[in-house]
Amino acid sequence: MDNFIFYLVPFTIFSILIGNLLSKKLKIIDKPGVRKIHKFPVPLSGGVSLGLLFNILVIVLLYRNNEFTYFLTTILICFNLIFLMGLLDDYSDLNYKIRVFISILVFIFFINTSSFHSNITIENFYIDSFFLENFDFNFKLNILHSIMFTIFCLLFFQFSTNMLDGINGLCVSYIFFINILLATYNLDILIIKQINLTLIIFTLIFFFFNIKEKSFLGDSGVYSLSFLTAVIILMHYKTNQIDFLDLIIMTLIPSLDLFRLFIRRIIAKKSPFLPDKNHLHHRLLKKIGFIKTIILFEFFFISSLVFVYFNYQNKLLYIITYVIIYMLIIYFTKARIKRINEK
Repeated sequence: MDNFIFYLVPFTIFSILIGNLLSKKLKIIDKPGVRKIHKFPVPLSGGVSLGLLFNILVIVLLYRNNEFTYFLTTILICFNLIFLMGLLDDYSDLNYKIRVFISILVFIFFINTSSFHSNITIENFYIDSFFLENFDFNFKLNILHSIMFTIFCLLFFQFSTNMLDGINGLCVSYIFFINILLATYNLDILIIKQINLTLIIFTLIFFFFNIKEKSFLGDSGVYSLSFLTAVIILMHYKTNQIDFLDLIIMTLIPSLDLFRLFIRRIIAKKSPFLPDKNHLHHRLLKKIGFIKTIILFEFFFISSLVFVYFNYQNKLLYIITYVIIYMLIIYFTKARIKRINEK
């Protein structure tokens, strides 16, 4: 693993720099606008950089490991389809219906993949049960409902993560902290550990490019990162490292914001995928500024992941508490914004 890290760090930096140059060459640029915070054109290079890094990583893993050939090949195909979809969206603003359709097809293909390793056998990647240990409640889904629910969760994670990509460093740090948490579990599958470590190193280094407005993730970067992170999360779920409530806690704040915005837009008879500046981070940005907004979100991320790591009891109480905190923040930032507009 030490040799892996030794080669991974410089190659990650190299891939980010090459991705930046390629994005500029291909004119995949995020230009300033009404909805934008930045003032200068910035390359949407996150997806290109990660695409280069991950493809070479998997080729190396396939060459050195015969045990996971089918699984790695499937992940590589799914990753590249998600990446290309995001790249098209970065380049030409792909219709959301096409994005949802492609994502569903890719997710169906992925969750029906099997994986075998020593004494670990995973027949599929369905989320097929709800276990509430405090209430001794365990509800099993049938195959059809498991497939539908898993696809829904993957879509929800993908789009909620994408909504975080409105402030520099926010989405990258979110993915970073989730992968840090997942790295602490004793999952004895080397290739998952290597993919996990790759995401940690990539997001850590890319964070500094992102925060300085040298590179943006773009949809290709967000979709690619969220897909690989979802793969690792589901691997932990299927090996009983985490349960369904842990999944909710890990993704709670972005999921709440996505749910609120979808409901708000539907009530207003608008497309739920229509972009706006009503996200939680936009509200906080207006009220407390960039630095405090980042710090507050990092607190939410870290506290949630610490709760999952130490496996505290009363997980439902934690979720309810954070829902209330979220609603209070939305209420008070709304009142503040209204007063600013009246002035």
